[in-house]
Amino acid sequence: MLFAKKLLSLCIFLLLILHLGAQKLLVDSSAYGTWPRLGIRAISNNGKFLFYTIHDPVGNHDRLCLQATDGRWKREYIDVLSPNFTQNSEKLIFQQHDTLFFVNLGADSAEYFPNILGPYQYLPRGRNSGLILYRTKQAPNQLAIKEYPGGQEKLVPAPESYWNEPSNGGIAFLTKDTGTSGAIYHLKYINVNDNVALDIYNGDNVENVEFSRDASILMFLTRDSANEKSLWYCRLGKNPTKLATDRSVTTDFSLKLGEILSIDEETNRAILTLETNVQVTPLPPGVDIWNYNDPSLQSRQLYELRQARGRHLYKASINLVDHRILQIENKNQSVLDLFVSQPLHNWVLLHQTGDGDYYSEWNWNKKATASIYLLSLQNGGKKLLATNVAPSAFFTLSPDEKYVLFYDAEKSSYCSYEISTGIIRNLTAAIHDKWTNPSVEDQPNRKYVPIGIGGFSKENDFAYLHAQYDVYQVDLTGKAAPVALTGSYGQAHHIVFRMDPRYGDYPFSRSVVLHALNTDNKDQGFYRVFFDKPGKLDSLTMQSASVVFEKARDSQTFLFSSEDASRSPDVFSSNDLRHFTRVTDLHPEAKYNWLTSELIKWRLPDGNSCQGILYKPENFNPTNRYPIIFHYYERSSDRLHTFMEPELSGADINIPLYVSNGYLVFVPDIFYKIGEPGRSAFDCIVSAAKFLSNRKYIDSHRMGLQGTSFGGFETLYVIAHTNIFSAAMSSSGMSDFISLYGSIIGDGSSRQRQYELYRDRMGATLWQIPSQYAENSPVLRADKITTPLLLMANKNDGDVPFQQGIELFTALRRLGKKAWMLQYDNGGHGLVSLNSKRDFTLRVLQFFNHYLKYDLPPKWMTRGVPAALKGTDSGLELDASGATP
Repeated sequence: MLFAKKLLSLCIFLLLILHLGAQKLLVDSSAYGTWPRLGIRAISNNGKFLFYTIHDPVGNHDRLCLQATDGRWKREYIDVLSPNFTQNSEKLIFQQHDTLFFVNLGADSAEYFPNILGPYQYLPRGRNSGLILYRTKQAPNQLAIKEYPGGQEKLVPAPESYWNEPSNGGIAFLTKDTGTSGAIYHLKYINVNDNVALDIYNGDNVENVEFSRDASILMFLTRDSANEKSLWYCRLGKNPTKLATDRSVTTDFSLKLGEILSIDEETNRAILTLETNVQVTPLPPGVDIWNYNDPSLQSRQLYELRQARGRHLYKASINLVDHRILQIENKNQSVLDLFVSQPLHNWVLLHQTGDGDYYSEWNWNKKATASIYLLSLQNGGKKLLATNVAPSAFFTLSPDEKYVLFYDAEKSSYCSYEISTGIIRNLTAAIHDKWTNPSVEDQPNRKYVPIGIGGFSKENDFAYLHAQYDVYQVDLTGKAAPVALTGSYGQAHHIVFRMDPRYGDYPFSRSVVLHALNTDNKDQGFYRVFFDKPGKLDSLTMQSASVVFEKARDSQTFLFSSEDASRSPDVFSSNDLRHFTRVTDLHPEAKYNWLTSELIKWRLPDGNSCQGILYKPENFNPTNRYPIIFHYYERSSDRLHTFMEPELSGADINIPLYVSNGYLVFVPDIFYKIGEPGRSAFDCIVSAAKFLSNRKYIDSHRMGLQGTSFGGFETLYVIAHTNIFSAAMSSSGMSDFISLYGSIIGDGSSRQRQYELYRDRMGATLWQIPSQYAENSPVLRADKITTPLLLMANKNDGDVPFQQGIELFTALRRLGKKAWMLQYDNGGHGLVSLNSKRDFTLRVLQFFNHYLKYDLPPKWMTRGVPAALKGTDSGLELDASGATP
């Protein structure tokens, strides 16, 4: 009997040892600096090969993994710099220390060139070739230029600077000779394809070189010893021509040359910048005079002067034939859509504001309104298209420059403006759908924020519009009726479809792949839609994951990435986006007690449904009772499948850290009513807490709150109206809507706009609804707060003034409430410094551990840290004396 008891004890002991040995690590501070990460990844143009890199912070090196997409051939390399597939998909080029490697893809051979000095460069040329630039230790004063494939190495004097043109194998490079009379600079051009070598210019220093798209024209800027610039034009093979100088830009010498932006050989026109010719001088001391007639606040004017320091840039065009300069932009003007959707030809859209603070006061200040003009690059003529436009207004030129597509917020419609006739057509009047962005549907400015478009057809006559769920094709001419490319499938199945030029050959021609998000279960995937068969959808894949892909240029092969909350990103290859071959299997989370995510749905007090994400530890046991922290901002449930790494906290808690260490974290969506942001947050958070409290594994006596900025305000509002939470932490949160409404933020502008138009969601001025501003000011209910509170408020916060934290803390201190406030000297709205983030992460964890896990409190909470001990006594040691905060 005794032997049996001893044997049983031994077995239990061994089982315990095995169990402890098999336990996973808890996320702690050691995880932050040791977490390996997937880095860059790429697929060859023919789709047969791929590579990815893994950064290992422990060994401080990068590992490059190269393989065939079918997995039959693999190689690995350490400490690789600048990997590039060649355009013809035959080799991978990379640098390892001082050696340049050319790995033959799919083979066991490689060429290498040792003694490389400094980093090399690979410059793609056309579809199947590229240039490789490098220097060697044997010839440090020469630059080697080698074309791949087939090119011979060419050596040129090591340049001061060089500039490449993107299509034809040409490089302009600058060398310098220094003599008794000073430096002479030589601008040369070499083309490795046809062995052309040209002397372009000899003289002053060259600062900026730009090529036309067909590489027939080269332009450059020079600067002489008197610091004056000149603009030059050269058709390759011809002598250069001086087009302009600083002195010839304007008759009053108020502007000088800036830089060359682009050249359009079709219209013999170039775009450049002009800059104001103003001496930079410090602002004189004295009195600031605030006048109610000022177009913008003195604080805003002073901020702009400090930022610009007297220098403003304006776009201009120059005619390469008659050298005439047309100033496109002037004060308070900016070009929209330039160089974005089409080559530069004859028209640009110009956004023009008044002298007031447009982005802060556009909704009420008549001096801060904006208009949209169509400007001719041929003669400078302007056509007024719209007035009183919001900062989020949508206007874009069609690629063929025949139409302007824009969103009319008053009509809730997309319209086209035909440039040749001036005719405006309402393109979506017959479509009963929502065009405004769902992410701001509960903000006062919602009607001015359209979702936007997915692009244009290859023939330029159709545009593709994003509605709340579906995608529509509209005819810019208005002749053909609008077509729902996705039918009503998106709306019927609650799937958000989005078109993206990355997922197809753009401009779109026959078909395109759409990203899909199911808003009910948060699954993501891809569908293909065919333009000649609207309404017919081909489902490619839908996964309980967050997914993206990259397509090979010359084949239907894809590099596919998938992740979820419990699984770090994996890379796959696929030929159809239906079947996938695993490429990577890097899962650093596997050795930790990681987390799972669950979509939770419940009813709000008004009966509407709400969603949120419940994060649970991997070793979750439903028979245990867990503390829970509610963390929130606005709406986050669409990120159900987003993977989060362990990180130091700059303001928000790091969810993996808390969940791994035995907490549950719940992230509820917040739906707002205008004028009631605090009550709206209260209803969502508290109803979620009561709903989850019915689950046996949640300890309703150990519930905490944490939020940042607007989420910090929500935290303060909730604890001012309920005592069901045991601890709360607010980072950079607002406590007093009344005083904050009239405050100035870091850029010198008034914070009023936040309340009237945007995130703070009051929708009216303070004097229009004073009682509602008071209702949303937690400081006015400081005497009702009983929840222990930790604040972070920093003196250099440029968004939420430090005084917001001070107001509440001083009130709670006077009332004898349990409150602490952290102020970091190098902090702003959040923390950037690693030391500050380490300190903040630990203090917040200690705070919650004490109140939600009943751990010993740290000394900074019990006895405090006097100012005289700042920097010498952290107070982070746990207090075992029995003292309580």
